[in-house]
Amino acid sequence: MRAIGQFTIREPLCSRRVIRDFGAGFEVSTTEGRGLGLTSMKERARALRGRLAILSEPQHGTTIHASVPLVQDDPKTPSRSHSV
Repeated sequence: MRAIGQFTIREPLCSRRVIRDFGAGFEVSTTEGRGLGLTSMKERARALRGRLAILSEPQHGTTIHASVPLVQDDPKTPSRSHSV
């Protein structure tokens, strides 16, 4: 049986979301450039100056950690800590 869980944590300067499924999982290193789902999620996180971490292993499901700042930095100032 597949179950999906998610929760959102609001902190003073960022919002974090964790999404977990208990499905088949996959080898993360083999997904680069394949399909639009993960690529689109990475692009959206980057556009918001956020971070995205994808943890998965075959037979053990997938967990996605997303974090975006609630206060945007000045776009002219290079980001020191926000990455995808």
